[in-house]
Amino acid sequence: MPGPIEGYNSNLKEMYDAFASLNEYRKFIVHGIMIGRNLSGKPVCFFSFYTHVNGVPHASSLELSISEFDNIIERAHILSLKVSKVVPDIVTVLMNDSDYPSE
Repeated sequence: MPGPIEGYNSNLKEMYDAFASLNEYRKFIVHGIMIGRNLSGKPVCFFSFYTHVNGVPHASSLELSISEFDNIIERAHILSLKVSKVVPDIVTVLMNDSDYPSE
């Protein structure tokens, strides 16, 4: 899309896609109930997530090893750092654009 932040399109699309790839995990980690378990001598994180779809309750679960859980959190952290670096640049560009509303 043409405009003052057109140069950021590919970077923003890449970040959006990366965040979208974490969405299913995000639902469980943020909104689910986590239970730590020891399976065969290895610690795991077990998540339960409950929703209602058209008035019908649904239960979902997710099991992650500690290394899988750490990897997901690390990916989210790295993406958050990238976003926090690019957003101020975009805001600056927009604020300096004469077509951008100032109020």
